[in-house]
Amino acid sequence: MYQGDWAARCVETVRQQGGLMSMADLASYEPTWTRPWIMSYRGYDICASSGRSMFALWTLLALKTLEHTTVQPLGHFSTSADALEIVVRVARAVQDENWINDYRYLDNRELVNSRLTLDYTNSIWARVQGQLNPVHQETSPGPHTLCSIIADTEGNVVSGKHSINSLSWGPGLFVQGVPLNGSGEDNGRYTGPGKRRTQGAPNFLVFKDGPLRYSCGSFGASNPQTSFQFLVNLLDYGLPTDQAAGLPRFGSFPYDEETGVVEYTKNDLDERFSPEIVEVLATRGLYFKKIKRVGFGCIAAFNPDGTTSTGWARR
Repeated sequence: MYQGDWAARCVETVRQQGGLMSMADLASYEPTWTRPWIMSYRGYDICASSGRSMFALWTLLALKTLEHTTVQPLGHFSTSADALEIVVRVARAVQDENWINDYRYLDNRELVNSRLTLDYTNSIWARVQGQLNPVHQETSPGPHTLCSIIADTEGNVVSGKHSINSLSWGPGLFVQGVPLNGSGEDNGRYTGPGKRRTQGAPNFLVFKDGPLRYSCGSFGASNPQTSFQFLVNLLDYGLPTDQAAGLPRFGSFPYDEETGVVEYTKNDLDERFSPEIVEVLATRGLYFKKIKRVGFGCIAAFNPDGTTSTGWARR
């Protein structure tokens, strides 16, 4: 891909379109290895994608904010309006932490680690508390990825992704079936020549008192919300992997691909949620758009008895 026949064809294709790519550009590529983000949550140690992977950090920050309360006694958020309100408002509050989208913050490990704490997230939780059960007020509107978990007989586990990192094909250039993708918001975040751009699609390894207990990853437009709910299902509710991946979830903000309009006053919601829950939360100022599927990904559990169980959220 970087020095052989495909690389030569790639450079030729790009230069025919007026691009400046050279064989030296491809040959000089080197992967970037970074230490994972590590954070404690309710007695577990979570290792997450680091570097420019902003949505892994988004998920960790949401979990640390949720650690200020307990949702399990309220019932599962797929059937409890009170529990759903808390996890949605936590997700919305974390969405307002705009520094997560800035590579200059992501590259500052000391700063990030200082914010993956109860002290920092106390202010986020305070904003959430101020919005719980509010009086209703009218407000103004303000297939591309594969996730895999692989384990071998020696106990090595990999959670990873392969993605075009966009919703569309951009200029429509292909080299032997491989898209030279140049479209999409994720590919538009500038971080300097030769520097890795910020991206989503996080992966997580969860340890308990030493041994690995869970691995999970998510993708799609609602991937940080999906990872957040996967981990809440596993660590707060203690659900088996099939339920943790398969129960109804909320997602990101509705997006219209034809118009490019995002409805920031609503969240996507699995159509399996009851109308009663939607109606209750509407009286509290939370609005949703029901869709067939919300977020995708997979989970693997590595049980103390040596067995393994899995769960998928498929397209």
